[in-house]
Amino acid sequence: MIALYTAPSGVYTVQDDWTSFQLRGESNMSKKRNTGVDLPDLANMDDLAVLSDEELAGRAARLETDRRRAASRGTDLRPWEEEVAYVRREQAIRKDRYDAHVAFLQGSMADVEPIDLEPEAGAVLN
Repeated sequence: MIALYTAPSGVYTVQDDWTSFQLRGESNMSKKRNTGVDLPDLANMDDLAVLSDEELAGRAARLETDRRRAASRGTDLRPWEEEVAYVRREQAIRKDRYDAHVAFLQGSMADVEPIDLEPEAGAVLN
């Protein structure tokens, strides 16, 4: 038998006879554990995809800072490491897409003959 439970934090827990795991919910679960460190906000991949490069870099920097603070207090670092991994993955996807675009443009421009924009000697320009 499989059961789906929704916690107040928005994290969905799936339980059956063999396994138990959590699915990332839409809402964040920013709360403090006994150590006094805020857990990172959970962002889904669609939310990360629409952030600007600057916002994405800022999110990564904040997560790294919070991760270091959690490490100094002896907190389990997995929530921060997972969020940093999602942000880094989005940054890698964007870099790969940009590199592919540049390679495409360079390849398509290699087949084009340059145009001479200098007028021929003795040509009359209107």
